[in-house]
Amino acid sequence: MQLIEQDISKTERINLRVDSFTKELIEQAAAIDHRSLTSFIIACAKVQAEQILEKEKVIRLNRRDWDNFIMVLSSPPKPNAALKRAFKRYQQMKIQSDA
Repeated sequence: MQLIEQDISKTERINLRVDSFTKELIEQAAAIDHRSLTSFIIACAKVQAEQILEKEKVIRLNRRDWDNFIMVLSSPPKPNAALKRAFKRYQQMKIQSDA
């Protein structure tokens, strides 16, 4: 995932407290990456946040599970009595809400 720098007014603050080892570690990495400490921390935090959100939103299936998923979509089971009753209730509620 590539970060796109946006020219947005920066009005929000995030304050951090870290131990000296962590600060030095981050400073060294930022220097190697030719970034300011702030720029480095923001870039890393954004990448991590995007990855976490993607994991939460995207479902990944292996080949076997994908084939099973497609099979179920292609040939769904016939509606049982409970599903038919639920559908009738849904239709009645929809008619009442449209009135």
